[in-house]
Amino acid sequence: MDVQGKALQFISNHDVKLASIGAEDIVDGNLKLTLGLIWTIILRFAIVGLNEEGLSAKEGLLLWCRRKTEPYDNVDVQDFTVSFQDGLALCALIHRHRPDLIDYASLSNEDKLGNLNLAFNVAHDHLDVPKLLDAEDIVSMPRPDERSIMTYVAQLYTVFSRLDKAETAGRRIGKLTDFKKTVDQLEHDYEQRTSALNEALLAKIHELQNAGLSHDYDGARSDIKDFRDYKASQRRNWVAEQAELAALYGNIQAKLKLNNLPAYATPEGLAINDVESNLERLTAVEKERRAALNSNLRNILDGLRRAFANPANAFYESLVRFRAALAEGGSLDLDAQLAHVKSNNANLAALASDLPAIQAAEDACLAANIDENEYTDHSADGMYLQLLSLSLSLSLSLGCDSHETNAAI
Repeated sequence: MDVQGKALQFISNHDVKLASIGAEDIVDGNLKLTLGLIWTIILRFAIVGLNEEGLSAKEGLLLWCRRKTEPYDNVDVQDFTVSFQDGLALCALIHRHRPDLIDYASLSNEDKLGNLNLAFNVAHDHLDVPKLLDAEDIVSMPRPDERSIMTYVAQLYTVFSRLDKAETAGRRIGKLTDFKKTVDQLEHDYEQRTSALNEALLAKIHELQNAGLSHDYDGARSDIKDFRDYKASQRRNWVAEQAELAALYGNIQAKLKLNNLPAYATPEGLAINDVESNLERLTAVEKERRAALNSNLRNILDGLRRAFANPANAFYESLVRFRAALAEGGSLDLDAQLAHVKSNNANLAALASDLPAIQAAEDACLAANIDENEYTDHSADGMYLQLLSLSLSLSLSLGCDSHETNAAI
């Protein structure tokens, strides 16, 4: 098989229909058939793959030209003939993709030859598109050859499609890079906040475990108030922060999954479960602290009751003994009775010195809002009145002078 025959066989094997042309037609110089074959080859290998929205190669290429040149003045692509005759459409296509190569604003539709040559030269020098056309032929023709213009535009389409794909890929890479930066920032934020929260929780656990207890009522009440204030403010903020971190963690994982990227693996100790574990430990320590504070307050209140009840009960018992002793003095002779009264009067004056301490202990109970005391039924005021009554009784006994006892009381 000769060379022409092999070439035609190759073309036929690639689904190019060879209508009424053979190797001998090419050898014999049949111009019409040869040009028809060339156009068929161009359609098959250079244009047929060009399409927009499922249109034919020609319609798709025309639609692409319209869309790309739509923003440009003095360009209205309706066909592949006169629409390209003034060269502005070609210059607009180049400027749309490479605005650095042509100053479109400086062009005039009156300079058809200059516009065409500019487009051909720029395309050749910067885009590696061969000069398939002659500017003079296009300008001089009443209607430029459609197939020639279409073939040339198809070369521009091929070049700019590669640029568009590279630009699209670049945008995708840029978006991916921006996305990665965003996710990295979210992960950094999560790790910083989680680390800070864990440190705060562990510090509070240590603080509560080592906190002392006040030994007086006011101090115990202050301890309880501080603990309640902490629960209502700082502790509540930590719980809210933990919830926000859980939401942030879920947001990160969702973004990664949506973009088919590996899940986020948190550093050791910074998982959601780690924070929850620390909060659970803190809750247990808080429970122990609250129990200790309440127990301490109960013990202090109980101590205040006893601090009043013990001396009050002892004082009352002393009064009872004085009354009994006073009654026993009635069986003595006059001198003995006088000596007995004076002795008891001196002892009663000494007992009266205990009253201020008892009164102070009762005042401490009142300050602690202790209304009832299961350890005694007495009051400082009641015992004062009993002491005063007993002193008067001693004074009346045998008309004895008891101004010392009364002064002491």
